[in-house]
Amino acid sequence: RDARRLGAEVADWRIRLEQTDIQFWRIPEAASTLEIERFAIDAIANLQRLGDLGGVARAQRLLGDALGRRGNLAEAVEAYESGRRVAREVGDEREATQRSNLGVAHGPLPVDRCIEIARRNLAEARRPVPETLAGLGFLLAMTGSFDESRKAFEDAVARASQLGIEWRLASINMHFGAAMLYADDPAGAEAVLRPAVEALQEMGEQSMFSTAVALLGEALYRLGRMDDALAAADASAEATAEDDVASQM
Repeated sequence: RDARRLGAEVADWRIRLEQTDIQFWRIPEAASTLEIERFAIDAIANLQRLGDLGGVARAQRLLGDALGRRGNLAEAVEAYESGRRVAREVGDEREATQRSNLGVAHGPLPVDRCIEIARRNLAEARRPVPETLAGLGFLLAMTGSFDESRKAFEDAVARASQLGIEWRLASINMHFGAAMLYADDPAGAEAVLRPAVEALQEMGEQSMFSTAVALLGEALYRLGRMDDALAAADASAEATAEDDVASQM
């Protein structure tokens, strides 16, 4: 009876985690990042008590997402690292590869150190992780290594396409577009950003959409298409939650 009760409690927390995650990405205005953060911390404590370390790793990822959206990047990196460490301990390879570069690429570390971490993560992975390849490509673009950056992104897109996860592919293309803006290639940026924006819009995803469409607006502005750029900026503003620092920037 006690085992059934504990199992039901674990299942309840897991369901709430997934529901909160969906809300976080699709309806960002439904709850503030502070509310999401408090829920994630509560979930971590309860899942630890219940002995569900896989759930703890999952909740750490949600905590990192909430912290990262609010601009607390150093704390987000710590949450992601903690989650991946727990996931590796319990043999959850899928969770151990989640957000492998997100906190690194957008965090406070020097870019050269970030590139070292990204390369190490790729070397340690059993299979190429699309997000890690994309994170490496983004970092390389920041250093001006645009040919190597493009190759990393092309590999990331190919791998994500093999896996058939449309949301993941849209995320990679969003970062690919940002890298092309670093390379001062607004036409190339539009070419990868527009399908990402359209895919996210079709999914009803709001959080990443607000950033992706803002980047598209920047590409259009650089191309001299002012009306289209303004429309993209308006779409981003409408989709951006009040505490979504990344999109507001």
